Amino acid sequence: MSLLSSKITSRKKLSLKDAKIEAPEDRALHNAEPVKEVERPIGEEDIAYTKLLQVNPVLDKLIDTFDLVSKRTGERVKKASSSDIETAQKEMRLKDEVDNREEIERPGEALKKPKDNSKLSSLAQRLLPGADSISKEEIIARLQEETKVNQGRAEIGFNMMLEAGIIIQVNQLNKYYLQGSTPF
Repeated sequence: MSLLSSKITSRKKLSLKDAKIEAPEDRALHNAEPVKEVERPIGEEDIAYTKLLQVNPVLDKLIDTFDLVSKRTGERVKKASSSDIETAQKEMRLKDEVDNREEIERPGEALKKPKDNSKLSSLAQRLLPGADSISKEEIIARLQEETKVNQGRAEIGFNMMLEAGIIIQVNQLNKYYLQGSTPF
């Protein structure tokens, strides 16, 4: 308790003014390698810029004048040579192929998406007139009648057609029409 009653301000304040730390001599900063700037690869933006320059060379002066930079990288867009463009396009195609392979090889994704909508499409063409739009309830009733299923299953079928883009909703109305037809 005696520490609590003592006045802190009456004590001598500590100072680091007299403290000296000597630098170690074994540090060899002069042997450090300079940082090399990594050149970023040619991207879609650079390819588009190069093609635009071929059409209108004044674009380069405009970009220099206003010191414009890429929104994506924050650096000035590069001019690419034709060989660089070909190499970058090949790399992009290869990347797309790898992405497509990964989508195919994912087993869970195949179950979520129907592979073939031809049955749904042919059913929708039988149910919906070509140049007319009808309500959701009427489509569900026609589905029940055509396929001999209950109300819940017919609603699931309706939603599957809507998600697959086989039928399309007319602006926020409760009317739907067949894709590729003109609703009236």
